[in-house]
Amino acid sequence: MADPVTAEILDATRRMDHRDLMVFLDYDGTLTQIMPKPSLATPDGDLKSLLAEFSGKFTTVIVTGRTLEDIRDFLGDAYSCIALHGSLYYHDGSIEDLSGRIQEYSRITSTIFGSCKFLEKRFPGMVMYDKHGGVLFHHIAMNPALIPDLQQEIQGLAREYGMSFYRGKNVMEVRIPGIDKGTAIRKVRNGHPAMIAGDDATDEEAFVANPEAITIHVGNNESSARYSIPDYRAMRNLMRLMIDDI
Repeated sequence: MADPVTAEILDATRRMDHRDLMVFLDYDGTLTQIMPKPSLATPDGDLKSLLAEFSGKFTTVIVTGRTLEDIRDFLGDAYSCIALHGSLYYHDGSIEDLSGRIQEYSRITSTIFGSCKFLEKRFPGMVMYDKHGGVLFHHIAMNPALIPDLQQEIQGLAREYGMSFYRGKNVMEVRIPGIDKGTAIRKVRNGHPAMIAGDDATDEEAFVANPEAITIHVGNNESSARYSIPDYRAMRNLMRLMIDDI
């Protein structure tokens, strides 16, 4: 039996033609729990089978800040993916550069990564990742008292290299300017009705840019989404109910 919010979402979805509906799903925190290291968020067997069944009924796109290689290592090549916060789109075996500048910014982020590795010693517990289009600073294991200093450093890097600064759950990042999940989803859906689910600040950009979509915040924070559900388990339950009831 569905809780009241889930029942509302199901009712809203039933009013759409599911054959025309596109479903955009964030990965970390939405389909899986947030892990201490990004590499640990591997999909369990239940998620793999659920996604396979769900995507057989609804056009499904995974939307993530991860690299395309990362998300395909987790889920394989069967799913369409928007990666690097909207920079790349993988679909039907081909990759589209939605940013138009991925090669340029890949060189820039390699430079930042190589010249700033000393920050890992300055901020013990913080780990850097070159995403070849963004540099991620993962600080879940760092002393929280040092976070303001780390943020100041990363904001300075963003200004110096002409990139955008982003702060999410236990992470900060410099990323390609002018690119976000919202604009990427609008381009990919191309007028199709949509459901969009996510848990973090980048997903708020998607909700705001697609106000006519069924937007779902996963978590307990304030959100501009139309609906909120508690966690990734509730999201999986919604997907199961959509498979069975719509």
